[in-house]
Amino acid sequence: FKACGGVCQAMLAAVRQPQCWPTLRFCSGKAEKWLDAFFALFVPISGCLQAIALDIGFENPRLTVALPGGITCRMLRCLEMRFSDPDAAGLVAELLECVDSPCLQSISLEGIILTAELVSSACRAALSVPSGFKLLRLSWTPPKCGPIQVEESTSL
Repeated sequence: FKACGGVCQAMLAAVRQPQCWPTLRFCSGKAEKWLDAFFALFVPISGCLQAIALDIGFENPRLTVALPGGITCRMLRCLEMRFSDPDAAGLVAELLECVDSPCLQSISLEGIILTAELVSSACRAALSVPSGFKLLRLSWTPPKCGPIQVEESTSL
């Protein structure tokens, strides 16, 4: 136990260091159950992250989620976000507003709806890169069953 205790304490200390988190991946179809824990980890490391990959959806539609303060993505190079409902798309648009990275190279968004806010946030993040931006991918994937959702204000 003494040998394991030292390793466990070192691992715990490393987990809390933002430099140990160059990439963060989060996938959940029931994001509302995990967002508190996700944000508890995400907020302190957001300034050091180089890549974020999110694949989220909400089980409970029309759930309002507010972003906590202190999220600033300044070192981000790659951002991949998938969302399976309009509420998740809204959360992704809010997260994109926190991106202020001069080294951002690619943004990939994929979901069942592309709102004007989402497209605007992605374009703002891409246009704020002084050294040039390489890839902006917007993929609309209509649901397999149910109505196809098209927002008139988003058509390009």
